[in-house]
Amino acid sequence: MKQGVKEKYGRVVIVDPQLKDCKGHNYRYAKGIAEELGLPAVVLSHQQFHGEGDDSIDVHPCLSFDQYNNSAFKDGYRPSFFEKLSRFKDHVFTRLQQDNAIWDKKSPLGTLIKIFVAVGNFLWFFPALFHQLYLLTFGRGTSAHTDLAAIQLKAAFQEVDLCEGDLLVMQTMLWPTFESLLELKVQANKNYGCDALFIVHEDWTIYNTMYARFSPAKLEKRVLESLPFKRAKIISTNKPLSDYCLEWCGYYPQVVSEINFPLEDGLPQRNIAESDKIKVLIPGVYRGDKNFESLEQLIPSATAGDNKIEFCMHESVMARVRLPSQSNCTYTGYSSVDGAYAWLEFLSSFHLILIPYGEEYRHRISGIVHEARLLNIPVVCHNEIADASLLADERCLYGKGGEGIAEAIRIAVGLALAGTAFKAERPPAIASLLQDETGWIEGFDKPIAVQVKPAWTRCGTSVVLDTQMDCLVEHGYFVIEIYVKTEPWQLRQSQVDACYQVMRAGREFSGGMAVRVLFKNITLPRIAAYFYKLLRKRIPAFFKRENIHSTWCDLDAPMTSFLQSNNVELALVNHIFNNDFARKFIPAKKFVCETHDIQINQLLMRRPALRERYDAELDYELQLLNTYDAVVNLNRTEHKIIEQAVGEKAYFIPPPIIARPLKKSYSSLRALLATESQFEKLDGLPEKFDLLIVADGHPANIESVSYFLKQVFARLPKGISLGLVGTISNYLNVEPDLAARVFSIGYVEDLANLHEFTRLTVLPDIAGEGIPIKTNEVLARGCPFVASAHALRAFTVEELEESMIRASSSPQEMIDQIQSLLNSKTEWVDMMPAILRLAGHYTLNDYLGNWRAVLGLSRVSSALKNNVLHSGKETNLVS
Repeated sequence: MKQGVKEKYGRVVIVDPQLKDCKGHNYRYAKGIAEELGLPAVVLSHQQFHGEGDDSIDVHPCLSFDQYNNSAFKDGYRPSFFEKLSRFKDHVFTRLQQDNAIWDKKSPLGTLIKIFVAVGNFLWFFPALFHQLYLLTFGRGTSAHTDLAAIQLKAAFQEVDLCEGDLLVMQTMLWPTFESLLELKVQANKNYGCDALFIVHEDWTIYNTMYARFSPAKLEKRVLESLPFKRAKIISTNKPLSDYCLEWCGYYPQVVSEINFPLEDGLPQRNIAESDKIKVLIPGVYRGDKNFESLEQLIPSATAGDNKIEFCMHESVMARVRLPSQSNCTYTGYSSVDGAYAWLEFLSSFHLILIPYGEEYRHRISGIVHEARLLNIPVVCHNEIADASLLADERCLYGKGGEGIAEAIRIAVGLALAGTAFKAERPPAIASLLQDETGWIEGFDKPIAVQVKPAWTRCGTSVVLDTQMDCLVEHGYFVIEIYVKTEPWQLRQSQVDACYQVMRAGREFSGGMAVRVLFKNITLPRIAAYFYKLLRKRIPAFFKRENIHSTWCDLDAPMTSFLQSNNVELALVNHIFNNDFARKFIPAKKFVCETHDIQINQLLMRRPALRERYDAELDYELQLLNTYDAVVNLNRTEHKIIEQAVGEKAYFIPPPIIARPLKKSYSSLRALLATESQFEKLDGLPEKFDLLIVADGHPANIESVSYFLKQVFARLPKGISLGLVGTISNYLNVEPDLAARVFSIGYVEDLANLHEFTRLTVLPDIAGEGIPIKTNEVLARGCPFVASAHALRAFTVEELEESMIRASSSPQEMIDQIQSLLNSKTEWVDMMPAILRLAGHYTLNDYLGNWRAVLGLSRVSSALKNNVLHSGKETNLVS
């Protein structure tokens, strides 16, 4: 016989950061859970909670994070007192120098003000100097990662002494909070030993937009079994949401019945006053213009018939919505209703409830429908939202744009007193799901793998790095990402924003388990030690100096403690310049280096003087690589050089060619750039670019694109346009005679469907090391392109010949190929089958198989097999 809930758990601890008072749905759920389970309840609510809770619930107002906010990292930045003082000084001095109608700048008073500001700025130099010396002497924590949710949950769990025997219930938890719980594993550095139940009644689709690969498909491996709890289960409050999860990721959260509202006095009786009007409640205080627009569109459709309707809505909504003036329609407003019983009494006075949300709520349940079901008040709602599944009569639904809403209201009025508005069957209660072993994921201590990465937010190699991480996750590692950021040493708000781009925008296809972005932490002791080694000639190579610079980054204390006290199996160093940092901070049993390329060749682009000691620098780099347990390279030519130095420890693993799914789509080039870029000359844009180059400001890209503009583009017909997308635009001076047809777009937030507005992509590389990921990108998309021989260096001569790809070995060859492809409608179509065959040789399955050989991994996850073998929608969930 299964152990009962009361016998198994001593109390229930409920976490709900949206709980701010005793009036709304959140409090109803907290109280309902406690009374249904019959356990003493502790509720961790928002710190702004006001009002008195019931005796049966011990409310702790201690949380301030917003679980709907996926930028909590940025919001967690707290400027120092000196920084606040500096901002105040700058603000005051700026205002003093402005003409704000109090004084004239040319007047004696204006002159006096200018002198005062000049003297003030001069005197400010001294406290600023001492502040910088203080930072140089003592340093500061440079891990720019402040996860408020993890820190506050750790403190709250410590306050209530969360432990084995407790049941932890997390309310309406979205992905930002799941990430925070993985960070909690690091902060607390322990397992609480309790069961964790997640009740989700929110829109799951958000997980496949902002967190495309940190998705439900990764739920078991990446999240549930890695949380700092004994075991965890996710349940949902509506079947459409669970069906969606099953369809997209093979994971089905069990559906739980809505929590019955506990009232000592029982439920109020229906009390509809006699009137010739139909009383319709439109509940809620809306957030976002879309809800207001939906309501404005619905009301005219709802009043199209002969029915006389009285709409009641919140006063704040009436102030925002443009309500149509019609003879058969009147409006009343309501304000906040004090108390749960009073709210239900208020509901009982209406014929029906109208929900104005559209299909964007297709996986989201509304708390108001639960309350309507308690009182048997009919509901009229959109036919594609989750609430529709609860209604007994499909005629109470309306379609897109409000079609059929007048008839739906008429039908609902007929059901008002019949008590048959909802389906009789209900899902099981929470207590039965707690005792059901289905869906529970056991947590366990995993071996740790640490990825040390360069913080290049939009680098194409992020595809490679993310796939490495997926391979590790699927094989049972707890993965920690560490980005070493080559930024100035003093932490500022702008740097925190840049880190956010690294952690989010740069990880658009993946999500780690815990993450750190580290800034340089330059201190006087470090500088002194550096110059001492330099003067004593104890730094053997310039290459070593770059490693020392990377070592000036520090891990925060919680992460350091976590790594030192747990089983770190693997350090995967994705940039050889981070070698010294990895060796200093990561106590790993096995070190693997993924080189990208030979770094001394990269250094030569910035420091040509190193050519004089090239052999010595290369020898030092190869000696350093030889200290690793395995060295992975992406380029055939460089692999042969490295293999000579490190022998059997060298592995050649070409990256997979995979089409990235589009997160967004735009109807025109102008619409794309207006939304995703700062480009202002939108009126002059063509419908499509004839040619497109996407590149950042790397020296190799600057050299290659400059060469293309002078030697190729300048010799093309005058009517051909070129789009330059990326930070490369900041480093080029386009000749005046070319400027009219070169569109320097600059940084674009999301490239989206840019290639659909391009006739031909150009890959003009003449310099650079490693493997050109941009070539793989266009191959994966099947975009028409022309490429230099250097841009195609990843492929053998035989592969290029079989795929009918012609490399341009001279400017004239590239000119001829561009004109041929632009003028022909069939040439690229004829080449496509062979090119797709080439891309098919570089599969994700082969890539992961090669990595399993490097890392000594033998277990192949069934989830990985499914992700690789399935096509269609599931390809959006796999890199």
